[in-house]
Amino acid sequence: MIGQGIWLRAPVVGAGYALLALLCLSFSRFGWPTESIWLSNAFLVAALLAVPRKRWAAIIACAAAGHVGAHLLVGDALDFTLAYLVGDMSESAIVAALLAPGTMAFASRGDVFWFLVVSAIIGPFVSACITASGSFIIGQPMETRDFAVWFGADALALLFFLPLLTGFNHVRWRRIADKPLRLAAAVVLVFGFSILAAWLTGAPTMRLLLLPLLVLVAFELGIAGVTICMAVMMIAWTVMVLNGYSPVPWASLDLRDTLITTQIFLAIFCATILPLAVALEQKERLTETLEGTLKETREAWGAIIGAEARYRLIVDHVSETVMRVAPGGLILFASTACVGLLGGQDVEGHNLF
Repeated sequence: MIGQGIWLRAPVVGAGYALLALLCLSFSRFGWPTESIWLSNAFLVAALLAVPRKRWAAIIACAAAGHVGAHLLVGDALDFTLAYLVGDMSESAIVAALLAPGTMAFASRGDVFWFLVVSAIIGPFVSACITASGSFIIGQPMETRDFAVWFGADALALLFFLPLLTGFNHVRWRRIADKPLRLAAAVVLVFGFSILAAWLTGAPTMRLLLLPLLVLVAFELGIAGVTICMAVMMIAWTVMVLNGYSPVPWASLDLRDTLITTQIFLAIFCATILPLAVALEQKERLTETLEGTLKETREAWGAIIGAEARYRLIVDHVSETVMRVAPGGLILFASTACVGLLGGQDVEGHNLF
């Protein structure tokens, strides 16, 4: 079944990669050689993490075909497309290999810190270096700012969308499903504060209010709510910057430098909130485990007390003598019949010999 499913999954991944690539190339390039955000690699990494490694070649091959098709559709030259293709496919394979298996479950803070290192540093840096080398080979060297934009575009997509695609389980889904109104309110507030912060350019502290808001979301909705809200914030800020808004209105920056600043701003938010959400979830799991253990302990003690009561009830009302004696002769327990046999003398605590 797995072998049959991969031949269906791989073309679907390739088509999804092509559509996302075409979307990013069409709406976030603005005449530059690099995009403002590159969602396709996050989608490909999520697809790779969902299948065994021996199936990765087929999925990467279909994604590569989608990558080439999208670039050619927007008019990019073939040599330019191939130079960028190597960087994107290499990044996806490296990130998936370093995060598999189990990192995206975010079972501990160590997992989330490793995810941040791989997604925000290792993967995008390797991809940017490979792409810069390819651009140099074909005679179109990548400028420093294009290198920075490429790095930030890949890092933001991995940081904000990869947890959204892979970091869920039934417990996390149930937590947000049980609080749909709170999730909707959180999304509206994050989006609203983002728009308000962009509109009130003279009040930079407005942007800082997003931080306590996301902390509250982490407490109320956990990792699932945080990842959804961060994705909304990232899209809102990227769109606003591309429409002329700046998170640093007091600085005279062109659009590309403003975009780089925004990428750094969003990356700091993600690196702050995501570990907090994982730590809170880890604490909740520990609390639930302790509560379960205490419940089992109380039930066990109850069973022991009940058994002891039944035992005493039986031995105190039978005519046979029942006595418990330690190896040294110390009488630990003597039934009522024993006391009567010995003339009413209480022998518990005395030596039998």
